[in-house]
Amino acid sequence: MSASLPSHNIKKGLSLPLSSADPESQRTSHRRGRCLDYCLVISLVVLTMAVGSLCALYFVWEKPSLGYQIREIKDPQKSSAHLVAKNVLLQNTTMEWNPKGVGDMLVGTGFKDAPEELKVTRSGLYYIYSQMKLRCVDIDECKKTGSVSVTVLKNGNKDEPLLELNVQISESSKNVIPTSFSGRLKYLSSGDRLSSHLWTDQEHEDWHLDAKENNFLGLFWVSDISGMGLSH
Repeated sequence: MSASLPSHNIKKGLSLPLSSADPESQRTSHRRGRCLDYCLVISLVVLTMAVGSLCALYFVWEKPSLGYQIREIKDPQKSSAHLVAKNVLLQNTTMEWNPKGVGDMLVGTGFKDAPEELKVTRSGLYYIYSQMKLRCVDIDECKKTGSVSVTVLKNGNKDEPLLELNVQISESSKNVIPTSFSGRLKYLSSGDRLSSHLWTDQEHEDWHLDAKENNFLGLFWVSDISGMGLSH
């Protein structure tokens, strides 16, 4: 005959301890995490909009002057010139340029070219650039040392050259090709003439100017000087 269990024992047996992973607590934590995610996303959006607004404000503020400066550069046939050397011998002379339309030669309609000079027909601020590059004619020779330079002149004025390019040559130069490049912004008036003078301290039959397209003089129009707030 089985004994019946007391009613209070049955109630205790059915009583279960609460789990540490409370479902309500998990839902509350999840909601908080989602709120933090929303706040982070909203903050990033607000920051992006603020940066965009500042960029737009800067563009609107600068737009008139920027548009003024670049309006003519869109027509390189008119606003730029690029001349390549005609001769390769190293000697003290005014450099000559290939006839118009030969090889890499380019002379815009805003310039007039001659064998030894380029004439500007429009006043303004120009970027002027030039490169000199040499090569060893006979790899077994080229043992002399010396200096070679090119000066870009305005109206033949040697006292104030626009650009100066200089290289030193030696036997070790056979492995490291002597090259010099220079460029700068300069105001030019209508009628100014540009020329390049080649100079060397001695005759170098073993050294020549490199391929003609690697020795050049060029410039392009940037702005009217009044649009840049600069002086001569």
